[in-house]
Amino acid sequence: MPHRSDRAHPRDYLVEGETWPTGKLRADAGPSATAAQELANRLNNALAKQPKSSRSARHLAAAAGLSPATLSKIRNGKCWCDIDTLARLEHTLNTRLWGNKHRRT
Repeated sequence: MPHRSDRAHPRDYLVEGETWPTGKLRADAGPSATAAQELANRLNNALAKQPKSSRSARHLAAAAGLSPATLSKIRNGKCWCDIDTLARLEHTLNTRLWGNKHRRT
């Protein structure tokens, strides 16, 4: 398995011309890229549903104990979200971000 820094980012699996996080992924993307895309979509949707006073990404990052840069990278598909960060975001937003699209049915 490649070292994390050598691994492609989730958005690198987009079909050429598509945009993150709603664009179509390449056939070789695999379940982790699908999960990262679903996470970014759910995160963006949850953030949009927050009260106006706490809707900013900077506010969410601070409340979750994350740097704004980390949150930005997750939302933009430029990094792989770890379980600790996922748990912090779910707890702070009081919503489920980890979905099912990446699982086989």
